[in-house]
Amino acid sequence: MSEKKLSPEDRALVQQVLDGKLIRILFQPVISISTKRILGFEAFSEGRSPDGAASVSPELLFSQDLEPVVQVGVDRLCRALALGQFRSIQKMYEEMLLFTNVNVNILKFKEADPAFLFKQVRKSGIPMQNIVAEIPFGMLDMISDEIIRFYRSHGFKLCINDLGVDDPFLATFSRVRPDMVKLNRTFFAEDEASSYRSRVLEGLLSFAGSSGFMVIGQCVESRGESVRLLRAGVDVQQGYYYTKEESASLGSEHGQDPVELFFGKIDRTYRLFRARRKKEVGRIKRAFGLLQNEYGEIAEKVARVSERDFDPVLHALIGNTGQAVSMFILSEQGIQLTGRAHVSVKGHENGSSRNGVKGMDHSMRDYCIYMEMGYDRFVTKPFTSPYTGQEAVIIARSFNNMEDGRFILCVEMPHPH
Repeated sequence: MSEKKLSPEDRALVQQVLDGKLIRILFQPVISISTKRILGFEAFSEGRSPDGAASVSPELLFSQDLEPVVQVGVDRLCRALALGQFRSIQKMYEEMLLFTNVNVNILKFKEADPAFLFKQVRKSGIPMQNIVAEIPFGMLDMISDEIIRFYRSHGFKLCINDLGVDDPFLATFSRVRPDMVKLNRTFFAEDEASSYRSRVLEGLLSFAGSSGFMVIGQCVESRGESVRLLRAGVDVQQGYYYTKEESASLGSEHGQDPVELFFGKIDRTYRLFRARRKKEVGRIKRAFGLLQNEYGEIAEKVARVSERDFDPVLHALIGNTGQAVSMFILSEQGIQLTGRAHVSVKGHENGSSRNGVKGMDHSMRDYCIYMEMGYDRFVTKPFTSPYTGQEAVIIARSFNNMEDGRFILCVEMPHPH
């Protein structure tokens, strides 16, 4: 979509804002719920009309249709004001971070100087390591490796902003090596695609853990969204939910400690999530107890028959025991001795035929290795059932049948969550 052409009146208004420094800086906290503290603040800029009666929209204030010298001037003014107001906060809390947006669009202008950010920070007296340069994911291709190296060499942290669930982020991460990544709302929206999003988020969090970058949920607007992110493992968040009852203008002139200002909301969210999570864990524990009882009943019936009757007994039991989705029996060495008896759910036979083959070697699977090492039972990590399309687990346990043979009974059950 092409940038909207500005009228002479619009251009004159932005020039007045720039000349009069008519910018209001707003700060939004980046919060760690698990540690109940504020990691830093992101600075936002709001232009004001000369009479102070109205705000100037960000689309106008940062329009790419403005003259290059004006775009660069607005960018520098906003950052200078943000640094000046943040300095008082950083004096109180030495490790507090300032998240500042990098306007990649202006780097192409000869008037722009990539080193100017460094000069502004040095002039402000804020340590370089307290600055987080935010770059939108969609604009990373417009920023050179040279600029990324420059920011890093001076101690700035790099944050990829506005990451979407469908963005091809792996190759980009290897090039940029971010310190932080902010997820947009596509990762925690509650709709029919939420299970897909949760799997992508789980993979991203695993990658973040091994790569050493922090994941932040941005644009959190409600308590429900905050709790949903916490359940997914994202405890560092920011958004309107944390500021809607508080003043977003911070600085020494307000006479308020910025940490104390937001602590109440952080503490309430922490307590709410902990209480809810305890209830969820209790419910899951009870549900697993029921699954274990059902498994015990199946194992008791299978133990009463000879090896040659395993197959017909499993097929007779499936669908008649409660929640069992599928079941099969392995030799003590992990070789599949039976077919995989399973419930029939139309439309969800995804690759299930390869799992029901007699003679298949399961000895490399965790449930066999754990049995071999002396454990009496094993429950797998959740996976998508090929029969129901829902999350499931396999419960495995050794048993002796009527002929005193040693076998492993594997029963697939719905995963309680």
